[in-house]
Amino acid sequence: MASVARTGQLRQRTKLVQGSVPVPDPVTVMVREIQQNILNMQKQYECPICLELISEPRATDCGHYFCRECIIRHVNVSQKKAPVKCPLCKETVTKRSLVECSGMGDISEAIRQLMDSFQLDTGTMGKLLEP
Repeated sequence: MASVARTGQLRQRTKLVQGSVPVPDPVTVMVREIQQNILNMQKQYECPICLELISEPRATDCGHYFCRECIIRHVNVSQKKAPVKCPLCKETVTKRSLVECSGMGDISEAIRQLMDSFQLDTGTMGKLLEP
């Protein structure tokens, strides 16, 4: 028995079964699973510097991905201590060695849109639903 509140947010409802043990509504369980899957996708496409979805992704020779702005800022700040090292594995990084990854940017943008849609539909993305 799920009900969508007038404000558009999903209300969690439970029914009691055998001795008042709450059983989550199947819709609420499904929403939690979808939310967890979206959050897992977000983690896979997260910049290790700013911890946000990667924006304008750049790959290093060592195979790590960062936001263009984050890795350029890292290179510029660290350039005074040549050679510049990858923030994750300490391999040498130069501005010229950074490779644009437009396909990954498309995926990041799709995840961002999915997160926005989920939040608009349920009002729950910013916080995890209670079990």
